[in-house]
Formats: sequence, structure tokens, C-alpha cells
Amino acid sequence: ESTALREALTAYLRAAGGDEDAASCLEALRRQAREEEKAESGGADHAGSTNESGLAILVRRLLLAKAGGSADRPVYSDGAEGFELFIRRGSNVGLYEAVQDAFQQLWTDLAFTSGEGAKAWSLLDVGSGSGLGLLPAWSSLEESRRPRHLTLMEPSAEMLKVAEDGFRAAGATDDETDFVNCTVQEFPKQLDQLKVQSWNLATASFSLQSLPKDERLAALEFLRSTCDRLAIVEFDVAPAFSKGKNDDPERMQFVIDAYARGVAEYAELGVDGMKVIDGFLVPVFLGYFGAVKATNHEQAARYWEEDLKAAGWASVTTTRIFDYWWSPAVLVLAEKEEKS
Repeated sequence: ESTALREALTAYLRAAGGDEDAASCLEALRRQAREEEKAESGGADHAGSTNESGLAILVRRLLLAKAGGSADRPVYSDGAEGFELFIRRGSNVGLYEAVQDAFQQLWTDLAFTSGEGAKAWSLLDVGSGSGLGLLPAWSSLEESRRPRHLTLMEPSAEMLKVAEDGFRAAGATDDETDFVNCTVQEFPKQLDQLKVQSWNLATASFSLQSLPKDERLAALEFLRSTCDRLAIVEFDVAPAFSKGKNDDPERMQFVIDAYARGVAEYAELGVDGMKVIDGFLVPVFLGYFGAVKATNHEQAARYWEEDLKAAGWASVTTTRIFDYWWSPAVLVLAEKEEKS
């Protein structure tokens, strides 16, 4: 991996998120990438070589996105193909299997789905997407063990329709489900239109990270007012990422190193992998540095614990469930009452 290329990328990211001349830094990055491609290939077109590093691919696709004006395209909106391919390819296959296993184990631990005295229960899923995190686990349950009521909340109408179709095909009926097309911030205004207004458990897999820090506490307080327990699946990112400024050297190194790994993984998947890189990874990467509007606001697990306690949740525990190229995935379980 080239030190000069990394330095040029770092200089551009620092400028793009600040008051410096981002255009000249971007041109310097473009020149450095071009020089290294020529040096590697002896003057031939090197782009797409199987020997290309994750960092080099990241820079190349970033430059293409900036040139084509696609760097700030919404990554979670309807029709966002990159995201849907992202969650269904690469190490996300194992990640979502781990999420499903964690939910099934949690339901068993809470006596919702095991034993002769299994309880009738209700479930709210926050930011359901197309249902990938929840549907396989829900479908695996015997009908008598499924939630008496299921509420799915998702801002993307297109993704929610995919989730609804999946749950309907798996046996969910109208009288036991609500499918709500809104954000978590808008959800309180929808309560009086729902079949139920409180739940035994709420789950949120990789969705609450989309909330900016200043909007997070209100959402967690609302969920505490309507749910007995909240199970959050998120990435336990490095503390330097959580609290450092965009141009903090340790934070920048963490993000660049991680995304070089992620890009290298998806580049091996051919055309679909490039759609993931261009349509999801590059825009999210740039958002971390203020080069485009940020869509993800991850934080270390210990800060999720702090936020949940600040919102009034009495008991909070964290369990690591999967090792991932970005950061380990964890299940953070918050309960209204202290464990006995």
C-alpha cells in the first residue's frame, strides 16, 4: 500500500470537511492515483487489477464518484441498489445470520418462545429495512410462539413493502401486524393509528445509528415509554471514532484502514461488488469526514450504554455477536427494570 496515496487521501478528506481548498486537494489526490497506476502497470491501464489494494480501489472509486456527481446520492432511499446488495453479499451474510441467531436466543432467554409457559408477547422492530434482520428468525418460530402482535417501522416505503410481502408470505395476518412507513422521530405521531401502542420488546438492528447524536436521546426515551425492553444491534466502533473530530488523526486512520478492508472484500464480487462500493461504501465513507452529508453516526458500545441509561433504562448489558471488517457487532439489551 502506498504511503503517498494515503497521505493524499487524508489531505483531501481533511480539506473536504473543513475550510481548506478541497478542489486542489482532490486534484492532488487524482494526480497521485494516476502516477501510482502508471508505476504499477508500467504505463498500461491498471484499473481493476487483481493486485490492486483496497486503498487504491477506494481512491479510484471515490474519484469516479466525485467526477460523476454520485458521491452524495442517498444510500438508504427507495431504489438504493447498493445498500440492498451490500447487506446480502460478502461478510454481511454471516453478520445477519448472527443477528438472527441473537434475536432467537434473546426470545428464548426472555421465555417468549420456550417452555410450556411461553408468554404472549408483542414486538416492535425499528428501522426494519427489507426485513433481513428479523424475518428469518420470526419465520423459524412455530405459529404459537410468534409475537401476538408485530409492528414494523421503516422510513423507506419500497423496503417496507419488501418486508411486508415477506412477512405475509410467511404467514403474518392483518390483525396481528402493523407496517408503518415513517422515521423513528415521526413514529410517536402514528401511535393512535396502530393496533397496539406498547410492546414487550423493541429491536433495532443497525438502524439507530442513522440518528444524529442530538436526536438520539428523545428516541430512546420514547422507546422506554412504550417498550419493556429494547435490543439494539450496532457496531462497537473504536472510541476514537465515537468522540474524535472528523480530522482527528487516529479517527481518520481507523476509518481509512477499515474501509480499505471492506472495499477489498466487495471488489472481489465483480459487478455487484462495484455497485456496493459506488452506491454505498464510498458515500458513507465520505460522510464520515463531512465531504457529503453523513448518513451513519455509529459509536462505541459503551456510549450506547451511557445514552440508554441517560434515557432512563435501568439495566443495560452488551454481548459481542460477530467480528466484522468495520467493527465487531454487539447486541445491547436495555430493560426498564433492574435484573433481579
